[in-house]
Amino acid sequence: MSRGMIDDGLNELPASKRTSQRLPTFQVLDHQESAIDYQLPPIIHHPSSIIPPLTPFPVTLIAAVSDDGFISRGQGVPWDLPDDRAHFRERTLGRWLLVGRRTYEEMIGWFHNHQPLVLSTDAGFAPAIGTRVATVEAAIQIASDAGAGELMVLGGGQVFAATMPLATRLDLTLVHTRLGTGIPFPAVDPGVWRQVQSRPREADAAHRFSFTFTEWERAPGHGSEA
Repeated sequence: MSRGMIDDGLNELPASKRTSQRLPTFQVLDHQESAIDYQLPPIIHHPSSIIPPLTPFPVTLIAAVSDDGFISRGQGVPWDLPDDRAHFRERTLGRWLLVGRRTYEEMIGWFHNHQPLVLSTDAGFAPAIGTRVATVEAAIQIASDAGAGELMVLGGGQVFAATMPLATRLDLTLVHTRLGTGIPFPAVDPGVWRQVQSRPREADAAHRFSFTFTEWERAPGHGSEA
């Protein structure tokens, strides 16, 4: 079962129409670290869409991230952590999910009691389970109209980058190992995000690496408006 950590389907556009994207190193502990800017692919935002700044729809990014800020080496999940898988399943059960096309295709067979929204620019793509959406805002609108209390973002890398400015909460498993390279998770700016929970787990016979379940809320005054 995938944690949805491979890259997404937004690279379907020709290279000439893509915007280069610089994703910064993951930072959560150094509170002296300044904010790091990065460019978002414009193809996944609709310019007329505005998220009301005072009442943002709840958007949660859920990911497992290495100590050096990577979610994958490029395909699949780079660790086997049964307790984290159980946490992921419990947290996403029955939820509306936003997932990139490549991540979705890796997770086929996993979706049961879920409502996946698959972010893809290919108008001809029809997911076997769920609904294709062309923009992040469309996904938020669909989930909101359906009466969902939250939209959970599963990745991949570009989808995380695109939804980070709209996120209201982060559910991050910090895996205490270093990958050295791969697909990064966007920087967590301690001036914007406040850690509200931390639950460490030690390595054992079933878990090669120690890890920490963490939850983050957007700090007051740092609205998630687009």
